[in-house]
Amino acid sequence: MELSINDSEYYPIQIPFLLNENFKRNVSYSETVCPDMAGFAICFWEMEPKTNPNQTVENIILPDTCVDLLVDAGEKVVGFAGMKKTEFHYPILAGSSSFGFRLKPGAFQCLTGLPAEKAMDGFIPLDDFDTGFSASKFFELQPAEQKNVLREYLLALTGNKKPSKFMELYDILYADTPDNVSEICKMLNYSQKQCERLFNRHFGLTPKMILSVLRFQNALRILTSVHVKQSDILRIEGYYDQPHLNKDVKQSIGLTPLELIKACREDVDFIQ
Repeated sequence: MELSINDSEYYPIQIPFLLNENFKRNVSYSETVCPDMAGFAICFWEMEPKTNPNQTVENIILPDTCVDLLVDAGEKVVGFAGMKKTEFHYPILAGSSSFGFRLKPGAFQCLTGLPAEKAMDGFIPLDDFDTGFSASKFFELQPAEQKNVLREYLLALTGNKKPSKFMELYDILYADTPDNVSEICKMLNYSQKQCERLFNRHFGLTPKMILSVLRFQNALRILTSVHVKQSDILRIEGYYDQPHLNKDVKQSIGLTPLELIKACREDVDFIQ
């Protein structure tokens, strides 16, 4: 699977098929951009079984500041969830499917009015957020109907809303990532305490954590590009030195930059 990424737009990378050989053997992962809801959703993603075993496969979820509106057919749950840091051992049933919409950073708070920190490292069932939604009736539908219902629900949720100022701020931070939190505070004319409170509410992460995610996602964008070369490692910005880069990438995905480049080269589906 080749990821088509526009350098000028924030498109976080999720690559469970490169990071876990067992996942790759048993699960097919795909992403599709959603032009009709581009203001709030980054993509529609889907995981489908390649086989039908009842075994459990570990999914690796990378930090991206996003909250997803997702469906887990195996567990029969639908709701909002996000991750503050890499989850290396998120179990899924290899024989069941899951899918969802990856919302832009800040979109969850903008659309629901709830603090984003409630969804980070947690799960908010959709029928808890919206008492008019019935999860039991939802799972009586066929998968194709479920996908359509979820799409229509998200479209209705966006309504006539416009992206919030904090969603726009995230795009600004991505386009020109500050070196430290002090620069963000100066840019916004807020104290560090005010910034942390507002960032937790709108993004579910502190300013320091967001800078770390942006730096890490930028590294992934370069390391997983179609024609990546070993020398491209030197293009990665935001790190003190090479050991800092190696340590951050290794902690975040379980591979060094060189090992990730090798995995990309060896994955035929990824480079085609």
